[in-house]
Amino acid sequence: MSTSSYAISPSAINSWVGEEIRVLGVEAKAIYRGDINTIALTGAVFGFNDPAGTLLAYRGWGIGDAKVGIQGELPLARLLSIGPNSTFVKQPFWVRPVREINERSGYYLAVDWELYDFIQFGGLYYDNRGDPEAIEAGQYARRTKFLNLYAELDLSNEL
Repeated sequence: MSTSSYAISPSAINSWVGEEIRVLGVEAKAIYRGDINTIALTGAVFGFNDPAGTLLAYRGWGIGDAKVGIQGELPLARLLSIGPNSTFVKQPFWVRPVREINERSGYYLAVDWELYDFIQFGGLYYDNRGDPEAIEAGQYARRTKFLNLYAELDLSNEL
């Protein structure tokens, strides 16, 4: 996650990714460097991110700088619809983002292209392959997948 001189975090989506997208896995990367461009392909297989999406479901977007370790927990709002005594969802008032619930590996794939040292394009596809029917110790697996695309133009470099 990049930093900003104007706020704790540059965006709500970066805050969410920093809080909930915490994976344990194996990543491989291949890089081609040409005369005018660089292309990088990245792929990973991971586990321990089945609850990803819980914060969005129960809290929505938020801006913050929470950092969660392997056994860390993030608080959820004390809503009547969730909690240990709820008749709707028995989710505790916290989520532990680094947790394996459904024994299915997730993956992500990324491509990055840099052209002339000042133009960059890229994309990342993430799918945790969570099974929404799986629950363990009050934590639900969630099927969370997204596509992130970006373009960046750096005008600070000499052309």
